[in-house]
Amino acid sequence: MYKAYGKTDNWGKSIKITYNDILIYEMFYLDIEEGVDEPEFIDKIFDREIAKHQRNERIDLLLS
Repeated sequence: MYKAYGKTDNWGKSIKITYNDILIYEMFYLDIEEGVDEPEFIDKIFDREIAKHQRNERIDLLLS
């Protein structure tokens, strides 16, 4: 199961995504970066990184 955590502070946004309690993505985005101040920014990152992880999981299954 995927769990996503996003936290905003004075400097920017911290994002973590876990899959079955294993960290698969962690990044801190400064507020000065393009698009970080948009309300849907964190949702876009969650969607993108979860899709990447699912694609990689399918590739791993095909190659094993």
